Amino acid sequence: MMTRRCLPLLTLCVTGFMTGCVQFEPKPLDPGRTAESLAARTLSDPGLLKFLAEVLPSGADAERTWTLDELTAAALYFNPGIDLARQRANVAASQVKGASERPNPSVSASPGYNSSSSGISPWIFGLGFSFPVETAGKRQYRTDEARHLAEAARLRVATDAWQIRTAVREAFLDLAEAQEAAGLEAAVVAASEALCAAMERQRAAGEFSRLDLTQAQVDLHRARLAASGSQARRTVALARLAAAMGLPSSALEHAAFRFGTDAPDAPDAAEARRAALTGRADVLAALKDYEASESALRLAIAGQYPDLQIGPGYEFDQSENKWSLGVSLSLPVFHQNQGAISKALAQREEAAAAVFALQSRIAGEVDQALAAVRAAEGRASAAAALLASTSQRLAVVESLQKAGEVTTLEVLAARAETAGAKLDEGTVRMERRRALGKLEDALQRPADLPENLWSQTPTVTRN
Repeated sequence: MMTRRCLPLLTLCVTGFMTGCVQFEPKPLDPGRTAESLAARTLSDPGLLKFLAEVLPSGADAERTWTLDELTAAALYFNPGIDLARQRANVAASQVKGASERPNPSVSASPGYNSSSSGISPWIFGLGFSFPVETAGKRQYRTDEARHLAEAARLRVATDAWQIRTAVREAFLDLAEAQEAAGLEAAVVAASEALCAAMERQRAAGEFSRLDLTQAQVDLHRARLAASGSQARRTVALARLAAAMGLPSSALEHAAFRFGTDAPDAPDAAEARRAALTGRADVLAALKDYEASESALRLAIAGQYPDLQIGPGYEFDQSENKWSLGVSLSLPVFHQNQGAISKALAQREEAAAAVFALQSRIAGEVDQALAAVRAAEGRASAAAALLASTSQRLAVVESLQKAGEVTTLEVLAARAETAGAKLDEGTVRMERRRALGKLEDALQRPADLPENLWSQTPTVTRN
């Protein structure tokens, strides 16, 4: 009779447990197929075009001329590093649900048999339940800690995105420099060749010394050597750009790029420092880590107060039904959770020190980047002045040639000098753009980049 009464209750408990269980589904990885999918990636991928339509004002176009911001968006779609960061953030977010769950009750059964029983049922069966009750707000503190850590992980996705942005920008600037230098170096070679040819003709007529011609030829060979490296630098830069984007090099072979010539002005130093020290994603993530450490400390302090265990029970004792209600708690006799509290206090101090150390490092990065920008701007001004001076001198020499007051050789020398000044000005201008890129890294804040670019989570198909 006893078994018949308890069987439905046990059956109900087991059925409820089984229906709430998640079943394992295998999801094997095939490295061969994933390698094939990596090699097949292109800028015309339909998923990429959909993503670009969502995050860029210019929309989606596989035949577009790619700018730095558009290449960054494509990199945030393809690069597996940002996908790994997003999945880590998802893991941290999943911890919140577990932290907020209430502890499950437990059930115990204790069957027995009285061999000396006479005239009544010898069977004894006990069924006990235990309902844990957390006290002092422990579940809330545990949930708060998990929530802060999840937010820190989400912010670190933006930090990882910046690392990808930096890699893309550096490769993009290398590509721009190689392409621009190719044209300028070709002009220098052409001007040097024309000058050498003219000097050889005049030396044949006895109007030039061998030493002067040799120096001009050395300059020509030096210009040809520099020009021969432009294509190699472009090939390497293209491969670096593809790697930063998570694409095979072949995906960028026929792509067209728009580099732009103007660079933004450097921001105010004080405003730049303030924005970086308070608004960078890694600073905000470190602050969330500190808030998590405070929640962990609250949880440790709440651990001084014992949790309750409420245990109603039933016992079938030789044909008699008996009911009981028990309450238990641990006694804080030997310790009051001082060890956990001491550890949590130290971890909070560590988190605070981490925030200060990070801000100190960022302040140094901003100051160095601003100094580099100012130095590059000074060099750019000097190079622009030199180019203006040589261009003006060339114009004067050409006008004097028309009047018959200077020789063709002097005009060719002025043209070679101007071509060299243009090359120097282009090199210094690129230095300024790189310095501004370093400042962008220190601030983690390009003015013209859409904010939703960082928050979107694209789904990249992996075969």
